[in-house]
Amino acid sequence: MNRRQFNAMLLGATVLTLTGGADAKELAPGLTEEMFKTLDPVVDRLVKAYNEGNWKAFYADYAKAMSALATEQSFNSLYTNMYKKQFGTIKTRKLNTQRTTMPSEMNGLFVYDVTCSKKNGILAVNWMKEEGKWKVQQVQLQ
Repeated sequence: MNRRQFNAMLLGATVLTLTGGADAKELAPGLTEEMFKTLDPVVDRLVKAYNEGNWKAFYADYAKAMSALATEQSFNSLYTNMYKKQFGTIKTRKLNTQRTTMPSEMNGLFVYDVTCSKKNGILAVNWMKEEGKWKVQQVQLQ
């Protein structure tokens, strides 16, 4: 092996190390297309339940660790009486890849730019791993 071949091989190994090799394409830090395709439908259900005022459906994909907050009273207090009065219903959403991150095996954050009936905003969905599956930890509308 000559010097040129060695340098080319070294450069290739460095690039693979820095980019993580041939991993699945990331939409945002730590978020693969496959993970997004699995979790985005959960957000679809959350948005539908929020828009319909269905507190049971809204909390269906929440982590068990958050069950003390998953009540009709909490839903009405935060989502109906605060967010819905301020933002209205969510019409469209688009993943904000600059603000979304899945930094660890245990926690993550999806951030969406949302168009709402009263005022546009940001939908933030915090995730946590529970029993090996991603579950919703918290949802905020800002």
